[in-house]
Amino acid sequence: MEMVSSPTVPFTGSYAANDKSLLSDLVDSVQQNTARLSVVENKKAEKDVPAWISPSILFNGWVSMGVLGYRKIDNKVQLKARIKSGVIGQPFMALPEGYRPIVGQIRPVHSYGTSDVFASVLINADGKLIVSGGSNSEVNIYLEFTTD
Repeated sequence: MEMVSSPTVPFTGSYAANDKSLLSDLVDSVQQNTARLSVVENKKAEKDVPAWISPSILFNGWVSMGVLGYRKIDNKVQLKARIKSGVIGQPFMALPEGYRPIVGQIRPVHSYGTSDVFASVLINADGKLIVSGGSNSEVNIYLEFTTD
């Protein structure tokens, strides 16, 4: 029987001096990998859920009360707004193409004068958003609709 020798490759590295050191090294490694994975998951979540877009202007005297934006996730548009002081029955903003419903819609919203008052928002197919009814002292809107 003939002996075949295997190639030898130099090996460099380190090993734990005892079980406690080995366990400590493993825990550190798991914590580092968990932190790296968390960063990757957060980046994916940012990509999957786009940032809110703030409209550049409001129409007809409407003023933002600090909450105003829209975004699109797949074919669903989400809109949030807290507005005041505008003209009821006139558009307060317009959504750009790609963020508009195919057909107009009416959605109930909350408005407030000296008490809660029912209102609605018209979402036109041309992208115009109109507060209909209620009070213009404060209108709170959060709604979602599909674009196709």
